[in-house]
Amino acid sequence: LNQNRSSPLPREEYIHQLLDRFNSPSQSTTVAITAAEDSQPGSGIGKTTLAAMLASHPSIRSKFCVLWLQLDHRSGDFTMTYEHYLSYLDSLCEQLGVKHEWPEPDRSVDEVALQQKREEEKMLSMKQEMGIILERVTKKNVLVVLDDAIDDQEIDWFWFTETQSLLATTFSQALDVDWTVELGCMSEGEAIELFAAEVDNQELSDLSSSLEAQSIVRRCEYHPLTIRTVARWFGLNQAAAATNVGLIQLDRDLSSCLAKIRQSRNKRVDQRKVLAQVMNIMLRPVSATREAPTTLMNLFLCSLAVVFTKEVPVEAAELLWGQLLQSEPDAVHEIGDNVTPSQIQHHIRQNSASLVSLGLLSAFEIDGVTYIDIHHELQAEYAVRLLRKMQLSAATSTETARRWHGLFVSSYLDRMEGNRKIRVNDPVQSYALNKLIHHMIKARMYEDAVLEVQDERFIIERIKVMKWKRAI
Repeated sequence: LNQNRSSPLPREEYIHQLLDRFNSPSQSTTVAITAAEDSQPGSGIGKTTLAAMLASHPSIRSKFCVLWLQLDHRSGDFTMTYEHYLSYLDSLCEQLGVKHEWPEPDRSVDEVALQQKREEEKMLSMKQEMGIILERVTKKNVLVVLDDAIDDQEIDWFWFTETQSLLATTFSQALDVDWTVELGCMSEGEAIELFAAEVDNQELSDLSSSLEAQSIVRRCEYHPLTIRTVARWFGLNQAAAATNVGLIQLDRDLSSCLAKIRQSRNKRVDQRKVLAQVMNIMLRPVSATREAPTTLMNLFLCSLAVVFTKEVPVEAAELLWGQLLQSEPDAVHEIGDNVTPSQIQHHIRQNSASLVSLGLLSAFEIDGVTYIDIHHELQAEYAVRLLRKMQLSAATSTETARRWHGLFVSSYLDRMEGNRKIRVNDPVQSYALNKLIHHMIKARMYEDAVLEVQDERFIIERIKVMKWKRAI
């Protein structure tokens, strides 16, 4: 919820249903939030936001110890591996404020089936241990929230005690739970209220009778993420136009977007296509200095999607963006080839702030460190597709991604040149000690990766930051 600019709008019908279920006398329950069949795509409909609103409700907080897990399926591997399970249990322990030593992973060289069986036996033992920890540490009932669950097996891995409750957001409509909430699109009133809140303009506080606003949310098919994105786009452009004129123009722009979709080969209109058309426009504002569309926001968004894939310290992303501004021909052509470090930093801050304002990036703090991430998976998917269409210096998007990973590696090593000791409160170094080898492999810098893991200083620093088990 902290990533929302404004307080999430209460979808009272669903919140009341969920509160009734979790506040009932029953000691435990399992609930799934999914998208209704007629609310496609299921992404961006508000499942995670609804779960967060419930988990933050005072009555839920007073009754439950709430534990939240974001399940990560970005690799495309939907099997619960030992490493994944260990990371999830570590997260639960961190949220509980306890430390626990889990068994070492199986490092034998036996055939895969035997190794998997041994690891599964360990995971079952770890599941029992987690249940004991919950019963020992928590004085309240436990509510585990699984964001983006795939199947019943994942539900089972996080069902630790008979007295806990569980809430899952999911695309599946067939999870074996006590009750399923099918989340539909917003009503017209909710959609207009969301639009006005995301624009964040006092003059637009009451649009309930505006015909233009009604038309805008109808063209968005009352889909929350589409409405949010369109509202942010409108908000940035609002200063230059009167309120009513701006709404009329926005309605016309959306009409043009839909017309382009209908004229394409696949004429079916869905929210992925509407979002893509809107983002095509909002990511190419005219540069004040060149009177031509800027490409810098495209570069920043695409690089975040293909190099980091999940939340990253903002300073680490800025390292890469600084390299892109000096190496990508389109960026060099736009900002010039004789820019100073302060000018580069200005472009980085300006364009990253614009992406946050547009609602495409989320910025948030963890333990005093600012992280950024692409706000929603549909926007990340768009960024990956956009990279394939951009004509950059590399021949293919795969080659571009490889080169960008290499740029991050080289920029980090340059930054640390001559001083590889651990720096206090350096989020970039902490991130790199964890992920540098990954980026080297993605960049096909295999020899460099071998040299790095053979470097005693690197291993010692990695152990100090990540602790023995995670580092090894």
